[in-house]
Amino acid sequence: MGRRNLTPANQSYLRGLQYQREKKKIGAPENNKNAEKQIGQNVQIVSTAQKLAQQHGVDEKTIRRDVDFAEAINIIVENTAPEVKQQILSREIPVTKKETLEAAPATIKHDSQFAEA
Repeated sequence: MGRRNLTPANQSYLRGLQYQREKKKIGAPENNKNAEKQIGQNVQIVSTAQKLAQQHGVDEKTIRRDVDFAEAINIIVENTAPEVKQQILSREIPVTKKETLEAAPATIKHDSQFAEA
């Protein structure tokens, strides 16, 4: 994530993927192999979005918007071609995050900032 050659869109996409990968580890059923060790009663539970926000130096809302963006990119790729993802992330196709979210079907929950026209 700290690489200089990553565009802001690439960073956003990767943070969204990281959130999706890590979001269900805490609070999973005991027999779930992805569950982390038991949390003691005096330990404050930090949401995945809060943890990633601290890790990447961004706001928690940014992480949540990144998840929507990553989902939108993946839906667009499913309906087009795999190379479209890299074209969007490298800005070969000059679209904004808002336009990307609008291009994906309305089944994605959009943050109010991007839902407004």
